[in-house]
Amino acid sequence: MFKSVDSALKWATHISTLSIIDSPCLANHIPDHDGSPFRNDLLVNLSQAEIHAQSAQIIRMIESLDDPAFSEYMLAKYRMIDKLDTLIYRVASGFGGAINRRSLQNIILEYCGRKKFSTNDYKDMFGCGKSQAYRNRSVVYERMDKIHYQAMDALESKMAGAGLVLRNNC
Repeated sequence: MFKSVDSALKWATHISTLSIIDSPCLANHIPDHDGSPFRNDLLVNLSQAEIHAQSAQIIRMIESLDDPAFSEYMLAKYRMIDKLDTLIYRVASGFGGAINRRSLQNIILEYCGRKKFSTNDYKDMFGCGKSQAYRNRSVVYERMDKIHYQAMDALESKMAGAGLVLRNNC
């Protein structure tokens, strides 16, 4: 069993980048969220092909989430896609006035840990003063927080149902 949804997704993403031939002993050393290896008894007796199939199953779980914005977020967070149409639309709804689509995409990718911007960058992206740009970024982050928690909960339910993680009842 994986320790968390996050560790399962990091593992699946990592495995999906390897060829079957280049991936010996994958069952024994799966990096945890802190980088330390741990043993996953679910994978111990699996062949390399079966391990890759398990990785693909986890990725399919992301793709099959009921809300397309949840799927896009999870796939973007774990570096599998850059296409964020549904997610951008969801985050942009409710913004007063026009907002640049590329700016939203950049801030969402920053939220996912894939980019980093300064306050001056936000100012340039939104075409306004620093304080308004930072407020806009905060609104995007608040909306992404909501999507993050809902997506993680939905995926945790699927993975717990498949016996991949324990359901966190906290």
